[in-house]
Amino acid sequence: MHTFMLFDNIIFEHIICIIIADEVFLMIANLKSSSKHLTENVEKTTICELKLDEANVKHFKEAIDNNYWFEFFMDDLPLWGFVGELHSDTNSDNMHMIFTHKNISLQYNKGQIIHVNLTQENPKPLEVGKTLDMTYSVEWTETNITFACHFDVYLNYHFFEHQIH
Repeated sequence: MHTFMLFDNIIFEHIICIIIADEVFLMIANLKSSSKHLTENVEKTTICELKLDEANVKHFKEAIDNNYWFEFFMDDLPLWGFVGELHSDTNSDNMHMIFTHKNISLQYNKGQIIHVNLTQENPKPLEVGKTLDMTYSVEWTETNITFACHFDVYLNYHFFEHQIH
């Protein structure tokens, strides 16, 4: 769910829902300000604190082991991301890491969003009892691509081509 208005008074809300088994983890970011304009970048901002208890850690580890990913939409354009990843530690054991920072890059042309991209950063280990700061940032870039062509990247055959060997 999101609300997005391209006026002087911008209302920007997005909710990322990661569904794992029968649990729903919500990260909510709200930016409501009459002084913010469409093209203003948002520096690293805390969305919420994620308290890791045994149940959360178990669910997140299962999600990472099974390559779970999430999808959400901004202005009808999709963004995808993995919940986390495995890192090898010094003992060659795999550590489950969760991404704690989401950077959203947006390209715009004449007041319309043309392209969105999600980059996940700052992986942290899943440890019972820890509290993680979940953060996001937003970067705006102007582009010459017109709104009529804004969905072309998702229709690019080579972008989605998969090789089976």
